[in-house]
Amino acid sequence: MSHNQANGANLDPQLGQKVRIDAAAFGAKFQSKGEVFRFLTHDCGTYLPSYENVTVFHMRDLVAGKKIRIKAADVKHITVPHFEGLKIQTMLSYASTKPFVMACLPAVLREREALPRQYVANCIYTKVGDSFKQWVDEKVNTRHELRRQEDDQIQMDPEIAEIFNSSAAVAGKCSQLFNWAMVEGAEGSDSRFTHFGRNSQFLSYSSAPLSISKSTDFSLIRH
Repeated sequence: MSHNQANGANLDPQLGQKVRIDAAAFGAKFQSKGEVFRFLTHDCGTYLPSYENVTVFHMRDLVAGKKIRIKAADVKHITVPHFEGLKIQTMLSYASTKPFVMACLPAVLREREALPRQYVANCIYTKVGDSFKQWVDEKVNTRHELRRQEDDQIQMDPEIAEIFNSSAAVAGKCSQLFNWAMVEGAEGSDSRFTHFGRNSQFLSYSSAPLSISKSTDFSLIRH
């Protein structure tokens, strides 16, 4: 029989049962933030973020049954890619439409935004399930489609674009395909050679094939 069962205590508010404990009696066992953190995580098996990312106020709400505990043994882990469309603010916005998820997270917005991104994702996935994974997949697919569309477009100076649009030129059958490759070059001192500098620059077009390897010294590429 567990410690909670022996004392008739139930910290999960879903069952609607609360037990009154004298504050002094609780303080005699667990007083500091670290002691309460160890009590919740080790003794009660509660899934919490790291000690630095959880406040004593949220832990107090968990102990009081004002917030729902997620047990560490029940946590479902999910991998969420890192890009703008899946920031922690976006996931919290998604969670805000689901009261049963918000019931597990801190009551104060700044506390929720201070939580680790992975912790928030796992909490949502644990409570929501596959519909959250589908939401993540849709965000990923949308991002990939936007990147694909961007790759199909070339950024061009307006004046050059006007000249290009009025040009009647036709590429030769044996011409090399223009490659908009980005390279990192080393600085060169000889003015006869192409100088790339330390920043990435577009490669100049040449009718001769250009072989690039990790050992290529870009400061020695001739015009």
